[in-house]
Amino acid sequence: MTIDQLLTDGYGLDLSVTMRALSNADRIALVTELGRRGESSIIDLAESTSITRFAASRHLAILDEAGVVAHRWVGATKLHSLRPGGLDAVEDWVISVQADQ
Repeated sequence: MTIDQLLTDGYGLDLSVTMRALSNADRIALVTELGRRGESSIIDLAESTSITRFAASRHLAILDEAGVVAHRWVGATKLHSLRPGGLDAVEDWVISVQADQ
């Protein structure tokens, strides 16, 4: 599949943004942990992934901007979670690649 086909098939921009956000091992660890734990605070995520709170905060902001994670405030605590549909572009792309085999 060419880049032009990806763009006209509707994956292009979403897939590119999502893949770029997932192109870091720490961000993959955070996404994996959110998938396992569900909604979590930065403190819990930092402790369970051995990523500093500062770095985790920066990585989560990138994932949030890419539409992979979401957050909500409960009092003074910011809770992060996987955004429903946030990984759909990646899933659709993988399925299409596998179907071409």
